[in-house]
Amino acid sequence: MLAIGLWFWFGAGWIQSQSRGLMSPIAFPRAISAMLVLCAVLLIARSLARGRLAKASALVSVERPWFVLAAMGMTILYPLLMASLGYYLATALWLPPFLWIAGYRRPVGIALATAGFLVFTRVIFQHVLGTPMP
Repeated sequence: MLAIGLWFWFGAGWIQSQSRGLMSPIAFPRAISAMLVLCAVLLIARSLARGRLAKASALVSVERPWFVLAAMGMTILYPLLMASLGYYLATALWLPPFLWIAGYRRPVGIALATAGFLVFTRVIFQHVLGTPMP
């Protein structure tokens, strides 16, 4: 989690934009990556503070490990897709299978969620904030 947060932080620097600051296209990914890094550091600190290994009964079991691995792979693939296809096309192609892997299996709901998310991000970022998406 720490490595991905750092990757996103430095990857946001590659976003081409004339503007800098809180209203730039770099600000949102950097804010999310900063929160991810902070959470990772807190989890590491909490584990080290305990100073002992978790008991077998306290371990987390994953009931669908292949789905978790697929979601992790898709999360790593998304920035690469966005760099080559652009935000809107990459998100339109990436979000439906990600929702399916996450367990949401209603095709109409997936289509509406994808379209709604794309419209929401276009309205908020491009029209309200005046920030172009990559």
